[in-house]
Amino acid sequence: MKESMGTPQGREQENSALLSKYLGQLWVVQIAALAAIVLAAVPSLSLLVGWANRVIALAAGFILLQLRPVTARYQKAGVCQLVVVACGLVSLAGVNMIVNLAGSVFGLFAIYYEHYAHAEVVESFDIRLAEKWRALVIWKVVVGLLSGMLAIMLVVIGVMMEQSAEFLLLAGVGTAAAIGLALQIVYLIYLKKTREWFPG
Repeated sequence: MKESMGTPQGREQENSALLSKYLGQLWVVQIAALAAIVLAAVPSLSLLVGWANRVIALAAGFILLQLRPVTARYQKAGVCQLVVVACGLVSLAGVNMIVNLAGSVFGLFAIYYEHYAHAEVVESFDIRLAEKWRALVIWKVVVGLLSGMLAIMLVVIGVMMEQSAEFLLLAGVGTAAAIGLALQIVYLIYLKKTREWFPG
């Protein structure tokens, strides 16, 4: 049995089992992330959502690390994810632009490595899905930055215009939440399709 696991076919079966198990777990965790995005639209729940996101990111990081035998990109994604959580916890001690910036940068790397890892493992089965994973990285970065800028702009305008401040503040938060929700749904669809290639 041990000898068979050392062969290319044995490693392929082992990787398939790992992907089946941990991509399934990752999908469940990311469903929770979807719920957090929806709740983020409610300002009164911002503290709860913030802690929920940290727990979700921590769980996702550890799950990705379990997939490191499959490809090094999963390990890099997991490490970056854990660094993001660490930066978030450090920033609780006080607002620190450098720590927040570092967290954002490592967050982008986590997205890149995870999505490209998914593309790598599924490419031999479904090249179109692999291309969609790589394209989703660009969408998340570009659309995420634009939606963030729009949300900040609406919040700033809301603060400057006292009469419509509440509406614009809600509009800013709602815009970011809606775009994040759409991207997360696409992510979940791709993740489910990827896991289906690995029955375990």
